Amino acid sequence: MNYLCPNCGGTRLEEIMTGVTQSSEITDVGEGGDISYNLETSAGDSGEVSRYQCINCGNHVQDDCGDTITDCDVLADRLIELEEERTFKLSFTAQGYIEQTIHITDHRYTPEKVMEMLKTGRAVTSAQEDGKVIVVALLGESNENGDISDIATIISSDCRLEYEEFERQDD
Repeated sequence: MNYLCPNCGGTRLEEIMTGVTQSSEITDVGEGGDISYNLETSAGDSGEVSRYQCINCGNHVQDDCGDTITDCDVLADRLIELEEERTFKLSFTAQGYIEQTIHITDHRYTPEKVMEMLKTGRAVTSAQEDGKVIVVALLGESNENGDISDIATIISSDCRLEYEEFERQDD
């Protein structure tokens, strides 16, 4: 399961524990007091999980009631729920019928916002070299660097398109 912080977009989680007793083999003590440890021989005992949080910004992972999660099974269930919230089906007609399942990959976007952007032409789908189809934000919806950004991936697509005529265009 993938984690996506709703606050900063970070993708790494950390577990914060209290009441932990740990021992670690010291492999080096530097001149400035920097200590290096042999992490393979570290041993811990006791303690309990205080919370799971984003390693970047410290945002606590919460259940759907807003309570901080402290159990790994509840964490796994919540990550599944959050993943499902970022995945939705989209149907539209464009010379036929297209139904796609879209998974949002940018934390700044909701299904409603992506739908509105697609309807108004501020986002489009684009096929990439590796065959992945993505939703790309356009026209003022760029990332922090000012670049056009990927906001979602198309994870399934069912198309029944009808074309009245094809015509070759010669230069």
